[in-house]
Amino acid sequence: AKAVARQLRDIDMLGVVGFDDSPFVVVYLETMTRLRGVVDTQIDRLRPGGQTYFLPALAEAKRQLERVNASRKHIILLSDGATRGAISDLVDLVIDMRNRSKISVSSVAISNEADVSVMKRLSQHGGGLFHHTFDPSSLPQIVLEQVQDKSRDDQQDNRPLIPISSGSELLA
Repeated sequence: AKAVARQLRDIDMLGVVGFDDSPFVVVYLETMTRLRGVVDTQIDRLRPGGQTYFLPALAEAKRQLERVNASRKHIILLSDGATRGAISDLVDLVIDMRNRSKISVSSVAISNEADVSVMKRLSQHGGGLFHHTFDPSSLPQIVLEQVQDKSRDDQQDNRPLIPISSGSELLA
């Protein structure tokens, strides 16, 4: 997360929601201009451990993203995929985020024991990318690739449209 934060522009926004049995905000969603001096310290508070239940964490991330006006809203879920609750509830939530709130969801499955099927389904239904890694030290590069891929997609989608005449008198 710190490596990603260093790569973001001042106008970009970043938020980090941790989770175990319940979600907790590590970094409140804010522009990098306001976060630069404190983001590393805030992220350092995040520690692995405990059980995981990421439905409420995704709901918290959705709630925060719905409050801001941004051209692109994206969640990256990092987990081993082991979670409480029904997978159908997770799928319903990411579909709702994608369709109603225009929030995409990518996932990164971590460890050789990761529940890859859950993480893949969330990415597929969330309109994001999926990665599986066995090496946590590769996480910064994976996340940066996702951010950069999304930026390229956005640039392509925002190209100006230039009409081409088909020779029709009506269209002329």
